[in-house]
Amino acid sequence: MKKLTLSLAVMLMAFTFTFAMGPKEIAKDVQTVSLSGQVLDMTTGEALAGVKVKMEDTNEFSYTDFDGNFSFEGLIPGEYKISTNLISYKSADMEIEVDDTQKVEVKLEQLSRR
Repeated sequence: MKKLTLSLAVMLMAFTFTFAMGPKEIAKDVQTVSLSGQVLDMTTGEALAGVKVKMEDTNEFSYTDFDGNFSFEGLIPGEYKISTNLISYKSADMEIEVDDTQKVEVKLEQLSRR
């Protein structure tokens, strides 16, 4: 019983150590890029602050600053879908091919008042 317990403990530590160190080593070899942008009102062109910008299928999100700017750092080049959300504006989705550091502009349409 002691041998079984000891064997399981050693395997668990080895498993934990492998996964704890693995991604850090891989990340050093991969070139990353950044995505930044600005969210504007479609009608007035005014910068929108406090817009939630989310990278779909990830846990990454950002809120725009007072000038409507947002950014995501350390992205692996590829295709991403971002969604935006702000009270009193229609949500917008955008698919972006990120192969180099780039900047995008997102325009949101205000919901009609009734």
